Amino acid sequence: MSKMLEFLESKFGFWLITTVLVAAATTANAFLQNYFVERKKKASQTEKISLEIEFRLSQYMAAIRQMTEGKNNDLKLKPSVTAEDVKAVTQILVGLPARHKDYAIYSVYPQEFGQRPLASLLAELATLKTERATLFREQVASLAGGALYEVNFSDPFSVASLVNRTLIHRAIAGDLFYTDCPPDAPLC
Repeated sequence: MSKMLEFLESKFGFWLITTVLVAAATTANAFLQNYFVERKKKASQTEKISLEIEFRLSQYMAAIRQMTEGKNNDLKLKPSVTAEDVKAVTQILVGLPARHKDYAIYSVYPQEFGQRPLASLLAELATLKTERATLFREQVASLAGGALYEVNFSDPFSVASLVNRTLIHRAIAGDLFYTDCPPDAPLC
């Protein structure tokens, strides 16, 4: 023990201890800086993807409102709208942002997300928001399962209900907020 104290009190021992402490402090500092930079990037990406999904869902439900007349269970397609129009807009929601006649679903961040389908955004969000991953994975599964293509597109209430049940309610449960839902709108 006395030899250890002797060594630590020597110039070489002091130099060695301070070098080790400085190296440890520098490494810890670099690790923490990297951790906070990555955390900030993750938060920013999560926010952007959430906004992109919310924006697409909002535009979709606005398009459904434009295509219909009546309320809730009594929704009917306007005379100028066909079931194929509803199906086309639903496919745009699930696929890439685009326009069909007077109805469009755009991307908030076209450079980053304009070429990504909704399932891809939900899957990435599941990796970023791990506490809500199950909800987002269920949404991806509902899109992949094809339920949106088996619905009767001439019944806008059925289509909107399915989208509401499989995407919007789950999105809200996953801390995504449907951004365009006035009180008199169907299914809000």
